[in-house]
Amino acid sequence: MRPAAPACSLPARETSFAKLYRLWEELEKPGAFAYWESSLRWDPESADSAWNLRTDAFPDFQPQFPQVVLSRGSTAVDFVGGVSGIGGQGLLLSEKALGVLEGLKLPPHQHYAVEVVHKNGKPAAQRYCWLQVLALDNHGWIDFAESRFALKPHLDMSDAAGEPLTIGNENDLKSLMQAKRSDFHLQFTKLALNSAYARVPFDLFYFDWLGGLASSQPIVNETLKQRLERQGLAGYRLSGL
Repeated sequence: MRPAAPACSLPARETSFAKLYRLWEELEKPGAFAYWESSLRWDPESADSAWNLRTDAFPDFQPQFPQVVLSRGSTAVDFVGGVSGIGGQGLLLSEKALGVLEGLKLPPHQHYAVEVVHKNGKPAAQRYCWLQVLALDNHGWIDFAESRFALKPHLDMSDAAGEPLTIGNENDLKSLMQAKRSDFHLQFTKLALNSAYARVPFDLFYFDWLGGLASSQPIVNETLKQRLERQGLAGYRLSGL
């Protein structure tokens, strides 16, 4: 008797179901936030100003950062919100937070010391730095069949989801980003990643120009979330994607 043929099975869908989050600086929780209120001792128009940092390359100069003055009520937590006047993308964080992040898998990055003081001029209890994170060409990580997108006018600051939009592939996405970026926010309302991300599983990354106003906030995975919690870092919140 001929042995039974093995059961036929379809190939598994190449999608990463890892939980992802948007990382935000905490701006309201009493005793657990630090907000950049003003800047001192800084010329933003100088050639070596931190304003000239970029998303696609590290500087060929030593960037000069302002003295950061925290708002009244701020405490020396690990992430500082309200960042302004710094080019590129990144985070203003404590040396403790930097040590945690640099122990994980990050895109190309570089850090610079930043002086942070309270409103009365007293130095913050922790030392801080700016973590510059370079952009990646990573839109190929997106599972377009499982993700959902929307368009919102630039001036629309409401919580409305925006106009639903179907995007078939990476080329379609890049064409839309180029055509719409001056008038609209192109953002995802649901994000799913494929096996291309699984091959280079960064614990923190950005999607350049994708996410509307939130695109300046990094995306982190479960590994980073758990590490932040275990180390007891403060001054941040996470929202699920």
